[in-house]
Amino acid sequence: MQLDSSESLSAATKGTLQCGLESVSCPKVEACPSAKLGVQQITSWCYLFTHSRRVPAVVEHLRRHFRVFVHTTIVYHKEKRKVVAKESPSVSGLVFVQGDSRQIAEELSKVYSFLHLVNDYSTRRVAVIPDAVMRPFMRVSEMDPTRIRILHNPFAHYGQGNTLLRVTSGPLAGLEGYLIRLNRDRNLVIQVGQLTVAIGGVHKETFVHVEEFVRERHRLETQSASSGPVQGKLLQLSPLQAQIEESFFVPVTRFDRVTLAAGLDRWTERAAIVAHYRRYDEASDIVLYLLEALGGRFPLTAEEWCGKEMSDLYHVRQDSEQLVDRLLSEPAVPKNLREQVAVQKDSLCARYGFWHQ
Repeated sequence: MQLDSSESLSAATKGTLQCGLESVSCPKVEACPSAKLGVQQITSWCYLFTHSRRVPAVVEHLRRHFRVFVHTTIVYHKEKRKVVAKESPSVSGLVFVQGDSRQIAEELSKVYSFLHLVNDYSTRRVAVIPDAVMRPFMRVSEMDPTRIRILHNPFAHYGQGNTLLRVTSGPLAGLEGYLIRLNRDRNLVIQVGQLTVAIGGVHKETFVHVEEFVRERHRLETQSASSGPVQGKLLQLSPLQAQIEESFFVPVTRFDRVTLAAGLDRWTERAAIVAHYRRYDEASDIVLYLLEALGGRFPLTAEEWCGKEMSDLYHVRQDSEQLVDRLLSEPAVPKNLREQVAVQKDSLCARYGFWHQ
């Protein structure tokens, strides 16, 4: 039966596997000079695809300004009765880059105007990978790169009948995904940008059920506020807003903030998808309530929003703001809805300072 994943996607590896020879994977990480000197960097990552023969030149150009990560495969094959080692990217032409996506795109355009960063299919913007996801992925690559494989199916495919879990111990701590058995091994299936990645050998790690954790925290808060203005406000919510409200709880630890942001990310993704299918009422209801709830629960200054502690929730806020702007600029949105969204945007700006921070 054909596997659901690739052993390797590089042309060199593919040819070698047909000959039955062994290949070994290893990561390659290049740091730019400013990163080595300790200059503050934007921590999120994005990625691009190029021709496999062009990878070394692209990496050499980008590493002057950014941190670059390429997962490579060393393939052994015979040439003139000698075994020769050849290194190539595990996924043909895949290059991860850390930094501001606009600056990366600008740097690429100077020399490689035909190359573009990969876009998120739902938001139609550059796919951004949080550093909290890349760091464990790179850590596993350094320890045992053979544990990593790229899957062909989208990440949502593995959510059917499986529970979303968050790893709470070991080198994979902080990652969210599904536990799947592949090739008689226990794998954690995660999403890295638009890529679906399986990490094998997951046996000793501990997990928490993400949805149950959020529900329990929300239930405890609801019980403590079972009377008064908070409960009265909850009773006035629409069914959709009530579902979004169930994703909220007061974060105390870093783990709480990451978990909360991950739950809210799923709502911004849903808003982008329904907007794509022209269900603009639902999309606006989601993003405007997300912004209202974020502003009401976190009355912070611009500096506090941009701080390290709020980075995950700030990303959710930015996604919601950009979706609101898309609704206002989309000609297909009905005029009366566009006017309502504009009024609520002005209200959010005046009360919470959104869009100006």
